Amino acid sequence: MTTVASLYNSLPSLEEAADKFTNRAQIFSKLASLLAKYEHKFGVCLVHAHCKLEEGEIMVSTGHVSQPERDVECYAECWLASGEPYEFTKEPVVSPPPELLSQFRDIVDGIDVLGLYAVSAPPSSGILLERTDGRKNITEIVPSAGPQDIETAWLPGVDNPIVMACTRGPGELLT
Repeated sequence: MTTVASLYNSLPSLEEAADKFTNRAQIFSKLASLLAKYEHKFGVCLVHAHCKLEEGEIMVSTGHVSQPERDVECYAECWLASGEPYEFTKEPVVSPPPELLSQFRDIVDGIDVLGLYAVSAPPSSGILLERTDGRKNITEIVPSAGPQDIETAWLPGVDNPIVMACTRGPGELLT
């Protein structure tokens, strides 16, 4: 059985994942009606890793910080198209139902860098911009993504579909 750490460590880098997701408009148009059926409780995420996890660690978000943790009570927050969770939160969230995952897989048709995430409270204006600091990912609300940022989470079919992007800090390499 694959551990969460080994699964997470096998995920592509941010740039690799972004390069693989080429037909965005077509995919988003198909996903918009599917996600609307589930009241936009789930969004689409670009599946990627920011750091390496040690065996026994999982990536857990608390507020605006996501970092590796061990032995913590948490809930799955991000899932691969297969339904396997790879990121977690300390807040209770709903998991995607099997029929959503099945329909999602049919639409993304083997694009393995797309997954689902549980929508908590998207920013009322702007987007969440994530930066990496060591093994921590820190998000803050900004008006919009910049030219160097890579979009990583969407809610297709809503007025402001871009929910999150990742950026690099001074001297930081995106992984």
